Amino acid sequence: MGRGWGHPRHPWWLNLEPSENMAYTRLQHTWQAFIDSLLKEWKTLNIISVLLLTAILTILQIQSAASDPVTRFSALLSMMCALMSLLYGCIYIIRFGTMRKTYKGAEWAQEAQKTRTGIFWNVWVLLAMPATWLAWSMTLFVVTIMAFVWRTSPFPSSQSSTANPSMLSNSVQLLVPRIIISVVLSLGVVYFVLIAATLRRYGEMMDRAWQRRISGWMHDGAGLHRGPEKQVEKEQGTDRVEETAPQLQAKGTEETKVKDRRS
Repeated sequence: MGRGWGHPRHPWWLNLEPSENMAYTRLQHTWQAFIDSLLKEWKTLNIISVLLLTAILTILQIQSAASDPVTRFSALLSMMCALMSLLYGCIYIIRFGTMRKTYKGAEWAQEAQKTRTGIFWNVWVLLAMPATWLAWSMTLFVVTIMAFVWRTSPFPSSQSSTANPSMLSNSVQLLVPRIIISVVLSLGVVYFVLIAATLRRYGEMMDRAWQRRISGWMHDGAGLHRGPEKQVEKEQGTDRVEETAPQLQAKGTEETKVKDRRS
């Protein structure tokens, strides 16, 4: 089957051999599935960014949170990171939605397989921008909440222990909820680390372990197949030895009789 360009301006229209056509089709399906997974991920991240922006704006509406500098600036930084994540996600959804052509997937694969890439900028950093900025936004939002819990008070700050003897009881009433909230946050962080460690085992490490297990099974299966063959060969060799022994004995008896006749 001849090979030629289907169209001079569209190099992806090729008349390929059957094997090459299968590889081309496989690449096309893989690339389109990759694009679909990225679009779904970015849409989910955009929804989370919008919800986070709403929560940040709600905190800034509280007078005590807006007046505290740590709470205010951490909330503003979190809002900026969420806006960047939302902006990058929208741009990627629009741009990558038009990158379903197979030749673009091939070019992307070549770019991703380069041995020399920049540390701070490459294709993987590009794809991770929405998730990275959203992660920073959520981290700063947690800082905002903890600053709001520990640095603000529902009681007037002008009160003192000398003017108001109940100030000590108010401090106890504030300290208990703060400790409880901090313990809940610490528990959530611990479980987050455990979840990340567990999911990490189900990633590349599990793939490598599964490959080693498959290789071991194949090696054991090859040994089992060789074992019966060797046993059969051994049994056949024993039978041959047992068969040739009487023949040699008969031959020796005949030679002895011939010698006796000659003598």
